[in-house]
Amino acid sequence: MKVAIVIALSAISPKPYVLALQGSSSINLFFLLVHECLQSLDIVQRAVLTPQNDTGYVDLNDHTELGDITIPGERPAIEHCDLPGQIESVERAFFVAQAAAVLAKYDASRGMQSPFGFKALFKSQSAIHPVTGKLDNIYQYSSMKGLRPNRKGPTSPRFVCVTQDTAAYYQDLHLRFDLWQRCLRLQPGPRPSQAFYADGTAYIFICPSFFDQAVMPPVSRGSSACPTVVDNRFVINEDANVFYKDYQIYTLLYEMLRFYLGRDGLGPNSHPKEVFDWNLSIRYSTPASILNSPSILFYIASRS
Repeated sequence: MKVAIVIALSAISPKPYVLALQGSSSINLFFLLVHECLQSLDIVQRAVLTPQNDTGYVDLNDHTELGDITIPGERPAIEHCDLPGQIESVERAFFVAQAAAVLAKYDASRGMQSPFGFKALFKSQSAIHPVTGKLDNIYQYSSMKGLRPNRKGPTSPRFVCVTQDTAAYYQDLHLRFDLWQRCLRLQPGPRPSQAFYADGTAYIFICPSFFDQAVMPPVSRGSSACPTVVDNRFVINEDANVFYKDYQIYTLLYEMLRFYLGRDGLGPNSHPKEVFDWNLSIRYSTPASILNSPSILFYIASRS
C-alpha cells in the first residue's frame, strides 16, 4: 500500500520573512532571513501518513498556496538499515524533506517576486525552471539514468545504512574509498560525516551519526538558527552549517540535490567551486548558483 503525507497549509500564508537591503557594499542582493524563518516547519510536524490508492496522488498544480499538499506515497529504497528504528527514521526524514521541497517549489515559481530569498540567491527569472526542476525531482522522487551499477536503467536515489561490513555488498560500484572510513572521517568541525552521495552511483550512504541528528529544527527555540544581516552580510546566530549538517532533513536534501545535479553540480574541483558559506553563495552568478547544492538548500530552508 502506498502512503501519502497530507500537509494542511490553511494557516500558512506567505510571510515577509525576507526583505531587500540596500547598502554601500557592491553586493546589494542580500535578503534578510529573520528569526522566524523556520517557524512554518510546524506544518511538517503536523504531517500525517494516510492510505493512498494506486491511481496516483493529487498533483501539486491542483492546489493553491492555501490548500492541502499531498506528498507522493512512494517509499524510498532503503538497504541494510537493520538496526531497530533505522528504516523508520530515514523514511520520516525523507518525507519531511519532500514536504520542504514542495513548499520551496511553490515559492520558486514566483521567481523574483518571491519574498523568501530567490532574488538574493539566484538573481534572475531564468533560474525558475532549473530550481523548480530540482525541487520537483525531490518531490517526485525522480529517477536518473547512467548511474552505477545499472547504467542503462533509470533509478531513484537509494539509501544505505553504513556499517563496517557494508563495502562488501557494493564492490560493483568500484568506489575509490572505504565506506566505513568515509563515515568516520572528520569533516570541517568536530563531528564525523552524517551522509554522503557516492558520485556517479545511485547511492546515498547514511552514516551512524545521521541517527544522532534531530529530524528538523524545533518550531520555537531560544535563539534562532536563522541568519540575520548586519552591514549587508549574513550573520549566523548559531552553527553556520545548520542547514546541511545539524538536522536529518537538511542532510538528506543536500545529498539528494547532489544526486540530481549529478556531474553538472559544483564540487571541490569545479570552477567555480561549491561553496557552503551564505555570503559566498550570494556572490555567485545565476549559472553558478543553480549548480551549487548549498544555494538551493539555503533557499529551501528560507522557505520551509
